[in-house]
Amino acid sequence: MNIGFTISITTVFIVILLVASSAIAQKPEVNILEVSVDFDSQIFSITGENFNIGPNPTTVSLGGYGNLNILSNTGNTVVVDFPGGGIPPGNYTLFVSSGPGQKKNDLENITIGSQGPQGDMGDQGPQGNTGAQGPQGDPGLPGKDGATGPQGPAGPGGVLGYNIATISKTLSIPGRTIVHGSASCLPGKVVLGGGCDIQSVSRNVRMRSLRPDNSTGFYCEILNASSGNTNATLSIWAICADAQQ
Repeated sequence: MNIGFTISITTVFIVILLVASSAIAQKPEVNILEVSVDFDSQIFSITGENFNIGPNPTTVSLGGYGNLNILSNTGNTVVVDFPGGGIPPGNYTLFVSSGPGQKKNDLENITIGSQGPQGDMGDQGPQGNTGAQGPQGDPGLPGKDGATGPQGPAGPGGVLGYNIATISKTLSIPGRTIVHGSASCLPGKVVLGGGCDIQSVSRNVRMRSLRPDNSTGFYCEILNASSGNTNATLSIWAICADAQQ
């Protein structure tokens, strides 16, 4: 009778250990995947996993600068301000912590260089088709025929199907939040360029990023750097033309 009781207790104890081990193995870990630097907005964007698993408030530190000011934390992306006075070029260790223990902390060694100069203007597009010959000149003075003029030079490369696609949104942006939008070209057209405009009474609404959205639109991203809600109107336009076959 005692033997049977001992086996039963041992079996239960093993099952409890297996369940506990499985729960420990499945605990999430803080994991940094990518760090990007925006010199214009003076912010870091850190992409990864489990930045808000606790139990402590999330902190981000850089080298000898201590904890940085966190603008937003979605759990997968943390946005933080530069240290006061900026950052000189060099090698730094970026550290993200959400509590005690190895699984609650991660670090990334990064190199920050000087912001480069503006790039050169892109190459001119392909040459267009040869233009039609100009009209014949007026007849010369009586008694002498005028010479036939030479054929005119080839015309410059043209753009077909030019148009501008626009979009405008009035937004209520929460504090420390990034919002974005894009204007898209019609099917069969490609984007040549574009732009973005922000109308807001708050100076804390900043342009964060603007660029072509693949080859068919133009993308704009803005940041409310204040701690409270702010209204802003975001207007985006894309310059489009027919895709060249």
